[in-house]
Amino acid sequence: MKMPKPRAISPSSSHEEVFAQRYRWLMGWALRLTNHDREQAEDLVHDTFVQFMINRPDLGVVQENIEGYLYGMLRNMHISQVRRALRIRETAFPIADILSISETASVQTEMRMAGQRVQVQDELCRICQYASIRKNSSKVGSVVILRFFHGYYPNEIAAVARSSRSGVDNLLQRARTEARLYLKDPDSLSFLAGEQAAPDLQIRFGQEPEDLLCELTDALYRSREGECLSSEQLRETYQAKQADRVSPQILAHIVCCAVCLDEVNRLLGLPLLAEREPEKMTGRDKRDRDKGDGGPGDGSGSTGDFMEKPRRRLKEVLEHRPKELRVSVNGFILGSHAINSELNKLSISAKGEEKIGFVEVFSEEEVRLLFCVVDPPPDGPVERKVTAGLSDDRSLELFLDFSDSWPNLNVTYHDPAFASETGAESLGDEVRTGSGSDRVEVQSPTSIPQHHSVESTGLLAGLRKRLSDFGLQTLDFGQLLRPGTVTAVFALLLIAVLVFVQLRQTRPTTTSAADLLQRSANAETELAARTDQVLHRTISLEVSVPGAIATGSAPRLLARQRIEVWHSGEKRITARRLYDDRGVLIAGDWRRADGVQTLYHHGAKPQLQIPNPQSAIRNSEVWQLDPSARDFTALVGDRATTHVEQRGETYLISAESADVIKATLILSKSDL
Repeated sequence: MKMPKPRAISPSSSHEEVFAQRYRWLMGWALRLTNHDREQAEDLVHDTFVQFMINRPDLGVVQENIEGYLYGMLRNMHISQVRRALRIRETAFPIADILSISETASVQTEMRMAGQRVQVQDELCRICQYASIRKNSSKVGSVVILRFFHGYYPNEIAAVARSSRSGVDNLLQRARTEARLYLKDPDSLSFLAGEQAAPDLQIRFGQEPEDLLCELTDALYRSREGECLSSEQLRETYQAKQADRVSPQILAHIVCCAVCLDEVNRLLGLPLLAEREPEKMTGRDKRDRDKGDGGPGDGSGSTGDFMEKPRRRLKEVLEHRPKELRVSVNGFILGSHAINSELNKLSISAKGEEKIGFVEVFSEEEVRLLFCVVDPPPDGPVERKVTAGLSDDRSLELFLDFSDSWPNLNVTYHDPAFASETGAESLGDEVRTGSGSDRVEVQSPTSIPQHHSVESTGLLAGLRKRLSDFGLQTLDFGQLLRPGTVTAVFALLLIAVLVFVQLRQTRPTTTSAADLLQRSANAETELAARTDQVLHRTISLEVSVPGAIATGSAPRLLARQRIEVWHSGEKRITARRLYDDRGVLIAGDWRRADGVQTLYHHGAKPQLQIPNPQSAIRNSEVWQLDPSARDFTALVGDRATTHVEQRGETYLISAESADVIKATLILSKSDL
């Protein structure tokens, strides 16, 4: 496709058109910034396009300097790219797990990053076997095929499976759990016994990722069963109001039949399979591999739509559903917040000497959801608000306020579907328990009032009979069942219950410090032992000199540092890194399961030692400690004088010993 030339912005110009006209110019600058690494340069330009489309600046305002606006985004995006790559490299664990990618990330991209690693390719082959067996008995298998081998996004899967987005998320979560068990031991899934045998995969490992995916997809096509549905049958199935018209068996045939799946794509208005082929989704055509870089305008003869990849990247970001928000300033993470409700808010005071150049919001999977170039006062406004509209009516808002002594960043994430996702959804699928299965049936809303009405009538008749035995036949049930009467009776009952609870309430028992610390240590051990997650902690550390008692002077701050801690329960490894207030790595600590730690300092050889909280304090290495009950106990010793104080929803434990002047630990009452 011939690239359009830049021209003046008109009132009818779209944001994509404006960007496409300057694509070649941006690629030239991106190649300079990345030392002519075309893959990095393309990622840089595509990320710039994504945020340009999400922010959608007023073209009438930026038209006078649109090139300067785009170059500023590109340059700051490059700074973020470099620091982000360093952050990922420092914190990543060497775990190859295709199943751990996000619901919207491209499997093909992950495969291309892994290259020809046999472990990753073998893992994907066995996932293909699992999905081929599972698809005939559950929609879980078909969802895996659509997601991992056809490149469908969760919203598209929901349309094909006649489900909701939250239902697809639940199915993907079940699929990941089952597939991981299958990878460890295929016989561990007893409900797969007696199902169709897995396809015979004669796969040559070490080949290009695109070729491997094509072979696996062909194997899935060969495993289809049953007759194809006619166009009329498919139209009737997908236009019916009942979601259960698409049974697991029908869906299993559709996802393994290119003809039926493309017919469904046409009915639903989704991209056809030809637009989802691995070569077209991820890289250059094979015939162009030896003819240049394959980028737009490089003279290699490529005729593809050069905006196809940026559009796909944009869709991945808009469809991504984060589980945690991380706010980054100038490429350094300052804070994070777990998403646990419909409305989530995070406030950060950006203290530091470096002038704010750009602010980003990432998910826990390093997906950039929002990017904002900042011009602090007096060059820019005192207040700045940027809003990103995401899929499913979700929104992400960033508000910057420079009116205080330090800039304040407020991030708000709204997901209206969060509340509805807490309920379980059957999706016409079965819930498996052991080797058997139980089908969950959902009552229609109209049947529930009828059921309650019959039950109430039976209770009322029985009550009338009992009252008649005591000569109370004349009691007016119409008066008793009036709304005002029912409300008054309910209020009296509620008051009686509250009074009873208050009278029965006993004084809270006194809890000892030793008991609290032991229970907290047990809770920490249980959390750290979980193998289905990686724990991440960000700890702020301030080093100060106490003020003089005689003069009453305040403590003097010497340093403000940040500690990043990552722990893998599966690998039983803990990685700890210390950064200064500018985000520069100062020291590191790699700790094995047996407690032996390897310390890294700039300009010094790595040292092996056994952790000792008291020696860490004496050697001014307090960053090696955890704000935990275990390290607190080891720090103060057994002979320390401890005191417990209850403050609202927390316990405050203070201790003094011969080695430590004073130490304080605050525990939450809910989970210690």
